[in-house]
Amino acid sequence: MGRGAIFHCPPASPEIVVDGLSIAREFQPTKSVERQGGKILYESMYDFDRDYGDGNSSLALIIHDIMVQSNMLLEAGFSPVQLVDSLFDSAKLIENRLEELSQPFDDDRHSIPICQTAAGDHIEVARNVDSLVRNLGPDGYVDVKEGYGLETSETIYPGMTLPAGLVSSELKTSNFADADSYDEPFILLCDEKIEDFGRLVPILEGFARTDKSLVIICRDLVGSALATLIVNVKKAGLKAAAVAVPEVGDRVYEVLEDLAAFTAGTVVSQRLGYCLQSLRPEMLGRADRVEVDSNRCVFICKNPDRRMIDARKQAIRDDLRRVRYLSYDRERLQIRLARLSGGFAELRVGAHSLPERKLHMLRYQKALCALQSAKRSGVLPGAGSICAQIASQLDERARENSIGYKILASALRRPLFQLIESVGIESMPGIRSDATGKSHSIQVFDVRKREYTENCNAEIYDSAEIVKAYVRCAVSIAGTLLKSGVSITRM
Repeated sequence: MGRGAIFHCPPASPEIVVDGLSIAREFQPTKSVERQGGKILYESMYDFDRDYGDGNSSLALIIHDIMVQSNMLLEAGFSPVQLVDSLFDSAKLIENRLEELSQPFDDDRHSIPICQTAAGDHIEVARNVDSLVRNLGPDGYVDVKEGYGLETSETIYPGMTLPAGLVSSELKTSNFADADSYDEPFILLCDEKIEDFGRLVPILEGFARTDKSLVIICRDLVGSALATLIVNVKKAGLKAAAVAVPEVGDRVYEVLEDLAAFTAGTVVSQRLGYCLQSLRPEMLGRADRVEVDSNRCVFICKNPDRRMIDARKQAIRDDLRRVRYLSYDRERLQIRLARLSGGFAELRVGAHSLPERKLHMLRYQKALCALQSAKRSGVLPGAGSICAQIASQLDERARENSIGYKILASALRRPLFQLIESVGIESMPGIRSDATGKSHSIQVFDVRKREYTENCNAEIYDSAEIVKAYVRCAVSIAGTLLKSGVSITRM
């Protein structure tokens, strides 16, 4: 909703940016001192976007307003320590107030409004995200990628999925189908780089004689082992496929353990005291069907061992609780959980031009992050309006306390005023200060109707976790800068 900015850094094509992080990334002042401030702001917003995925524009606006007002006070001789302490006290007050106003997440009521707000009021994006997330289930994961056509398409992969194809095109047996299919195959899971089958050659010959299929999942398959497998597939009629796990380090073993839980097999790994030469038949996993194409391998089991899968999923959820934010580790854990749950999807975003496509991708990513955050922590009705209403309450408290409350009260109004200005509303509406802890009496400003309305009619919601986070982070970043006595830079 509202306007964005066009950035062009040749030789790349122009890009439309509507969020604070993208603008801060492209902003390159010429003076060293100015560049230092821009770098601090960008790094702060980058960390916030990595952890929460949305809200960095509000974060930048609040930081800017706090710094402008605070610097005027510091120039007048006000104590920076007392000012920062007052800002932190007011931030705690706001967090407590936001916690009182937050509501539990209701899937039917809040899902589409949350996505619509995060996506800049694009209802089509909100509905697509809501529909896709519902189909995937509570443990689902959506991978947003750039499409190549005009339309946005989605693909839901059933069963356990690995984003990897055959280690060699010579192993492909079907000349017409896009993917090779193996019915009721045995699954060999090996946490090694296989270079020589050695004593396993008779086992491969046995699979060829009995017309049974074998799918090998390992770190890599090279050298004489790959040559032996190709010869047996081409000349001996062996139905076999080899796939390298698309991970590195310890993540390879974790993915193999996930597959072991899904196929009821055992990982051949030195960690467990096993090696490839001591392979036993009972260590092989089973699946009803395995499909392998150029870049994806899908395992389908109609009746998997639910107890093993649930235990593995619980272990991943425990790891997710320890990794709180949206870091790379958390993303990989969410993907593994989605694959075990059969809820992994790929969203290919299409558009008429490259800038529009990138803008739509950003909207989808923000909608997904906001929806995940809301499910964890609840929702706030009209976060911009709520912060402005809380700011009016802080104005009253500022008369009895320090100036820091007044500074933060003004800063909290800034995101709402910026939104109103961006959508082209010339007259600034008054701030309703009658917010209470009851959801039915909360007033929010609906920019589409250009008036305040009850939130039950407006259906405008934000993630409570993101709102509290950008208020807390803004005060923390501004407080750190205000306590700095001098800036040193190399000219």
